[in-house]
Amino acid sequence: MHAAPGSRIYVIEDMRDVTAEMLKSVSDKLNGFARYERLATNKKGPDRRM
Repeated sequence: MHAAPGSRIYVIEDMRDVTAEMLKSVSDKLNGFARYERLATNKKGPDRRM
């Protein structure tokens, strides 16, 4: 693998299953946009919610 000056290397430091965390409060009763919004909120995490 070649690298030029200023190149970056990304290394995975942690890998975990976040399915349950992402699907928290998501139900089949939500319509598409509401489901999207809930998933976006869950992705941000508790310390980054508005």
